[in-house]
Amino acid sequence: MHLSVVLLLLHLWGNVGLSSSQNACSQLPLLLHANISEGTKKAEYNEGDVIAFTCEPGFLSDQPSKFVCTRGGWLTVRQGHCYSCSQLPVVPHAHVSEETRKAEYQLGNVIHFTCEAGYTSDLTIRYVCLKDGWLAVHNETCYFQASGCERPPADGDLTIKGLPEDQAPILPDRFIEISCPPGKKVNGSSVLICGKDGQWNNPIPTCEVVTCEPPPEDLIVKGLPEDQGPILPDHVVEISCPPEKSLNGSSVLICGKDGQWNNPIPTCEDKCRVPSPPQGLWISPQRRPGSMLNRGETLRFSCRTSSQFLHGNAVVECLGNGQWSHRFPTCGAVKCEVPVLEHGSVRGDIRDYNEHEVLHYECLERYRKTEERPSKCTKIGQRADWSPTPACESSKCKLDVLSPEGTRYEPANRNVFLPGQTLRVTCGEKYWISSPRDTSALITCNDDGKWELDPVCREVTCNRPPDRAIYLWNNYWDRKITLHDTVRYSCRSGYKKPDGVRQATCTRGGWSPDPLCQEITCDTRDIPNASTGSTKQIYKYNEQARFVCNEGFRGDFWLSCRENGWDQNQRCEEITCRARPYRGADIVNYKSTYKYKEQAVYKCRGGYEGGFSLTCTEQGWTGQTQCTEITCDRRDIPNASTQNVKDKYQYAEQVNYVCNEGYRGRFTLTCGENWDQNPQCEEITCRARPYRGADIINYKSTTGLDWTNTVYRKTVPKTEHRRRIRSHQRQGSVRQQRPSSVCVQNDTDKQFTVTCEQGVWAGIQNCTELAHCGLPPFVADGDVKYSLKSQYRHEERVEYMCQIYYTMEGGPNKTCVNGEWAGHVRCLKPCIVNEDDFRQHNVTLKSSSGKFLVHEEVVEFSCARGEPVGAVALRQRCNSGVLILPSCN
Repeated sequence: MHLSVVLLLLHLWGNVGLSSSQNACSQLPLLLHANISEGTKKAEYNEGDVIAFTCEPGFLSDQPSKFVCTRGGWLTVRQGHCYSCSQLPVVPHAHVSEETRKAEYQLGNVIHFTCEAGYTSDLTIRYVCLKDGWLAVHNETCYFQASGCERPPADGDLTIKGLPEDQAPILPDRFIEISCPPGKKVNGSSVLICGKDGQWNNPIPTCEVVTCEPPPEDLIVKGLPEDQGPILPDHVVEISCPPEKSLNGSSVLICGKDGQWNNPIPTCEDKCRVPSPPQGLWISPQRRPGSMLNRGETLRFSCRTSSQFLHGNAVVECLGNGQWSHRFPTCGAVKCEVPVLEHGSVRGDIRDYNEHEVLHYECLERYRKTEERPSKCTKIGQRADWSPTPACESSKCKLDVLSPEGTRYEPANRNVFLPGQTLRVTCGEKYWISSPRDTSALITCNDDGKWELDPVCREVTCNRPPDRAIYLWNNYWDRKITLHDTVRYSCRSGYKKPDGVRQATCTRGGWSPDPLCQEITCDTRDIPNASTGSTKQIYKYNEQARFVCNEGFRGDFWLSCRENGWDQNQRCEEITCRARPYRGADIVNYKSTYKYKEQAVYKCRGGYEGGFSLTCTEQGWTGQTQCTEITCDRRDIPNASTQNVKDKYQYAEQVNYVCNEGYRGRFTLTCGENWDQNPQCEEITCRARPYRGADIINYKSTTGLDWTNTVYRKTVPKTEHRRRIRSHQRQGSVRQQRPSSVCVQNDTDKQFTVTCEQGVWAGIQNCTELAHCGLPPFVADGDVKYSLKSQYRHEERVEYMCQIYYTMEGGPNKTCVNGEWAGHVRCLKPCIVNEDDFRQHNVTLKSSSGKFLVHEEVVEFSCARGEPVGAVALRQRCNSGVLILPSCN
């Protein structure tokens, strides 16, 4: 658009004086590192011609440069700047990192340097591509990462302080102090610092004898050593000058123990001659014309009459060598002469101005008055002068000769800048410019001679934060807080410090952490199997939430929001019922534990019949227990009789039947077991039995039981319950023999003796069956692993199991021994982790994170904060539910 307007104006002016402007564009614009593009290059340029510039090889432009030829010469349409970042900076022992390496760099690109192996730098070495080329952001270097500096050589005169003990290495940044014995001085630096490159910052010094340099030969010196010997400490000399000159300095010098004279060496110089004073001038103190004054002596002038005004300096000092500090003043009327203004001019042709008259002057272009106030002719003491002093100064931006503390300038050798020139301001570690987060800035001098930004780095400081949540702020004596300083503080009730924070730290962004105090809140807590009527998602400090356990679970409790979250670790206890033994019934679907609303199905036994179910509820087992007693009607067995005759028999009641005479047999029926059997009595009959070597000569059977005149080989009768008879059987009569009989049951022998007496075995005993056991004994916090039975045989075993987290002691079996249960089984309780107890003792678990610790489990505690106190060790063992807690202060 700009170019179009320019061309339009050229077209309107095209017919006016064209010939006079044809040579106005003969002088081409000069652009550094740029050439006219081939497309716009001509031998001669006329009004309206446009030229474009391209940058030289290796240079880039931030924007195209175009100029148009006008009557007044070349008019800038758009001017760019050619810059080059193709030549990378050279950093010894470093190379550009792969992350920032490119084939071509644009304006604003940043490169990082990585130190070679064995070298390091304090900060990341960074350069940024600017119009003037590469500029160091962090002007760091890579230095050799040495292990230490060599020890100074042993020298009898040198005394070294600060060396590490036991020949330990001298690490970088360590400094040592070197001194010499009395009478000698250190020739070199008395303090050496070990550099990061493993070298001392200065050569190792030596001791040399302390002497003082003799005074110059143009002085008259008394007291020098004979034969031009050395001037040793405490030696005194006297200095004087020729009569025509005065001594400038002390006349007595003493050689010090450091080899320096106690006073600067004086000089001899010419005196000042007092001239004849101008008329009307009074001199104080009075001096005759031609008298001499020494250096430093002064003359004070004043006018003899009050109507006159002193023109010049009222005090003139003798500077030595015959020179006065100022010309002698004169007395006259109060008038001010027209000043000579550099870069300015006074309006009008007035030569002298009377008192209170104003000087009207103006400054040249790009200059300005040093003072905006008008300059008036003013009587100042005993002289007349302009106030303020009229002067013009260029529109320049200035810097103090000495840069402020924490401020570094680039370039460092300039303190005056023209408008448009830039200055790089770099701040020290604890300083900032523009904003507390910025440590450097590139600022420009404006056309009015003022910096666009105050070029002074300010120290990073932090004031006490106006946070009402802070209760105590321990900044003693209101000391100034600077970067990285810390302050201890505490928060008000309902607020807490962020986790892990003990003190506030001053940073470039303000106080850290931010915020210093966090409001204590608790997120809504989801407790398994519990619900709360509130819809709140966030609870404040000390707020409570009520939880009601769901159906099938037991519990109703309140939780409070505390500093470390919810104050308790409550939970809903699931409603369960342990298997309930019922005499006279067995559990068909046996389990050690039943859940809420689960049913246990019972089947009656042991003299009862039928069944029933019990339901697990919050109050325990509910339901009716119904078992019908088992009875048996009387049984009449043919050819048998019994003494216990009843119409009804109870369960397990036995009835003994004996076969009548002429029948063989006896049996027992038990109600509820074999009552339905049909036993029969066998009629007794005997068939004639031949026997080798004997004939039957007579047969008589009155009872059907006896044989006569025949001897048989008799068989030893057998007893019940696996009774075994040990005997020798032989032909013929068995007379008074005593064979042994043994009861065998469960591999235990019970012996007794029977005797054959008159054909009948006498002394036969019954083998008694060993007693059975009833239900297994109850074990606290344990259950029988498999289904229960109402009766267990001798030496039959049952296996136990403990609840989760419980530890079994002994077991796991108990054995039925002749009606008694034998064996030790015990379930030892676990130790439950209680967070409240931990907080009271100020400890936390170090080696375990579970909620339950099994018996004999060893755990290690650590202090949540502070140190352990008391005799209880931090390493403890769980003992059947008991865990002794240590304490920390």
